[in-house]
Amino acid sequence: MPENPKVIEKFFLQHPSAGGETYAQHLLFAVKTGWYLVVTSAALVFHGVVPKFCQTTATDRILHLADTLQERRRKCGGEQ
Repeated sequence: MPENPKVIEKFFLQHPSAGGETYAQHLLFAVKTGWYLVVTSAALVFHGVVPKFCQTTATDRILHLADTLQERRRKCGGEQ
């Protein structure tokens, strides 16, 4: 871990704090979102193999994620 507080601020704290979050809150959201996308990708691949299954799963999950991200952007006041 870098010793310089400015480096720590720049690489670990600046972006989360701009969105009103702690580093831990930001990390948790990123990890949860990553796993959400992994599951969504698996459903999409499964649908590709067996088209009868998961016909709208990936689309529904992506639209839900888009809504979630838009809401987070509104709460923090814009770009992150």
